[in-house]
Amino acid sequence: WTYFTRLWCVYEWACFLVHNSSDSISLCASAFIRPTTLPQLLASIQNFSVSRCQCAVESDRAVLEKKVSTYYMSMRSFETFLKFTAIALIAKDLASKYVREGATALAPWIELASTCEFEQLAELLKSLDIQVTKWRLDATEKAMRGQSLDMRTAIIEKA
Repeated sequence: WTYFTRLWCVYEWACFLVHNSSDSISLCASAFIRPTTLPQLLASIQNFSVSRCQCAVESDRAVLEKKVSTYYMSMRSFETFLKFTAIALIAKDLASKYVREGATALAPWIELASTCEFEQLAELLKSLDIQVTKWRLDATEKAMRGQSLDMRTAIIEKA
């Protein structure tokens, strides 16, 4: 997982998120997350640092670091913003796509939010986990009664 180690990628991520509502953003990270890649993704977010990012053209580093300092107040603020949004948006994606796994899908993201000292986010993800479990049970019940074509559709309609 090198996305969070490339300075241009993370700068563009942050710029996009600043100018777009998180409600209108849908990631498709779940397509790339596997049991073998999950630890790498979690570590790349937890250990994210502008100073450790790479640039294909090293002269871009000074330009991007100046932009980060100018538009995001500080490197630390930028890094916090990136970590927080990565955790929140990836967890949102997983919650909608891995409903049958329930707590298993969100647990690493709840733990990462706590590790990064985003306690409020961790609590919100815990409540999302509880809500997703309720949606799954409700969708199962509807499917058993023939009221829904499939569980995923029923759950997405609830979200």
